[in-house]
Amino acid sequence: MILINLISNAIKFSRHDSQVKLKVAVYPTLTEKAVVEVRVTDSGIGIPDNELKLLFQPFFRSTEEEPQKIKAGGHGIGLYNCKMLAEFLGGSISVVSEKSVGSTFILKLVLQAITSRNSVSSSNLD
Repeated sequence: MILINLISNAIKFSRHDSQVKLKVAVYPTLTEKAVVEVRVTDSGIGIPDNELKLLFQPFFRSTEEEPQKIKAGGHGIGLYNCKMLAEFLGGSISVVSEKSVGSTFILKLVLQAITSRNSVSSSNLD
């Protein structure tokens, strides 16, 4: 649900001739866990600095003119739900953005690392 919302927003707020990029990285830790970082980057309209701190609040919608022109719809609950779900899963979500340049949403989750001891094999799936 989190990725669907982030990718959908990136497409919705990007210009027609731009790209949406998805980057996934896995970072090992000193325990049997790994940090999975997913970045969704667009080259869309960006988010003004004064709205960044409000972005993950329930029912927040931009008051800027450009998002209104897009007529993106929505109720301002999607990013709030993403934040709540990420935190419920023990992770976090953040954003880096520059108006008129684009945004990168960063989802970080700490997950059980797959090792040779606990890996899933096709014979275990039957």
